[in-house]
Amino acid sequence: MGSSSEQLRRTALFFLGWTMLQLGSERLAPKSLSSAEKSKFSKLCVQLCHAVSTSVISSYIIATPEEDPAVTEDHLYGFSDRINLLFAHSCAYFLWDTYCELSKKKANFGFIGHGIACFLCYLFGQYPFLHFYGVRFLQFELSSPFLNIVGLFRLLRLERHPFYKYLQGTFGLTFLVVRIIYGFPLSYHFFQETIRLLQNGSAHNFGVLGYYMVSNLALNALNLTWLVLMIGKFKPEKS
Repeated sequence: MGSSSEQLRRTALFFLGWTMLQLGSERLAPKSLSSAEKSKFSKLCVQLCHAVSTSVISSYIIATPEEDPAVTEDHLYGFSDRINLLFAHSCAYFLWDTYCELSKKKANFGFIGHGIACFLCYLFGQYPFLHFYGVRFLQFELSSPFLNIVGLFRLLRLERHPFYKYLQGTFGLTFLVVRIIYGFPLSYHFFQETIRLLQNGSAHNFGVLGYYMVSNLALNALNLTWLVLMIGKFKPEKS
């Protein structure tokens, strides 16, 4: 089992990695973009890299449960070092994302709250807790690459590209599948096991469990709100 100091070191290294990737992407941004647009371009590139890497790694981990027998046997306290490493990878990303939002002149407090909530979720999970559920909730990132590419298309003024509408539709579909159809039942099973843990008095920290339960409800409500907004945005206008 990885030590706390080792996990902090891993998280710090990943944070440095995301920051370096941002700086490198900004240097590679098209010269036609303004300074503000180059900054946005670099952030979208980092977001895309996190979404793709997280989706691939979490999918591989879920597809090879034989490598994590402890997690399969104990959904709440089963330990996996490779899942712990993935948690450090995402924990650092959400810390970087929150820092970027805070550094803006006009910060979006909704994005800041989302970033902090996700950062704490994958920070608390490193010691270790919810490895079974945490790696599965990271599957939510499967919808994010399409959103990031749509953002890049807009930034590069490629809205008329034939793939633009396709990417928008694919994002909406994957969002519905992974965050609602897949995510809601997963949350239900998480609550079932967490409530049983609270009832039998074997929870390691009641505050942490309470945080996860509240965060899960809030993030699911946020996903549902985003879905409703997307449906409203793409609803055909009445003739």
